[in-house]
Amino acid sequence: MPNIWRAILCLLLAGSVSSAHADEPKAESTKSDTSSVKSEGSVDSSAQPENKVSRADHLESIAHYNKAVGYHQSGFYNHAIDEYLAAVEKDPNLEQAWANLGSSYTVLKKYDAALDAFKKALAIKPNDVVMIRFIGAVQFAQGTYDEAANSFQRALEMDPTSALTASDLAGALDKLGRSAKAKELRQKYNITPPAGIKPEVIDPPKPSSKP
Repeated sequence: MPNIWRAILCLLLAGSVSSAHADEPKAESTKSDTSSVKSEGSVDSSAQPENKVSRADHLESIAHYNKAVGYHQSGFYNHAIDEYLAAVEKDPNLEQAWANLGSSYTVLKKYDAALDAFKKALAIKPNDVVMIRFIGAVQFAQGTYDEAANSFQRALEMDPTSALTASDLAGALDKLGRSAKAKELRQKYNITPPAGIKPEVIDPPKPSSKP
């Protein structure tokens, strides 16, 4: 299984999706791991993107975004998705909203929608190596190992020092039957192969409150 969700910038969620949580918000706010997630009040609503979105729409987009982050952190992914979609409808250039939307879809195993959202985030912020790895991880989960390998290869070319990316690429190459190349990568980066690959188990990144 690719290491992407567990290794990049500590942006990880633990546990599985609860269908009850996905459909109904809690009456009171809950505590969550905020080691890499700032509170929704930290969003800078004065940061206007360089596009033709009106200031009113931009501010409304951020309001939806902040609500989405709260739902996302509490595990109410369907509600989070609704608010992220409302955010990008008002300001389609809000890259982090697209990224977090992809994360919400991923935890619900809606991989096609997740991939679309991650690609839209990447279109706004080209050459984002983290987003390229997220895309590769979703492609791996979908079983499109050739596409996953291409994404991981692109990410590794952008950051050739990353043993994590090399490990992800090696995992995809194993699935493609290219074990010799996978072994070569693991030897080069001193990587211990995983005990077992379970692509269906994906821990998506935590939502960021920095749009």
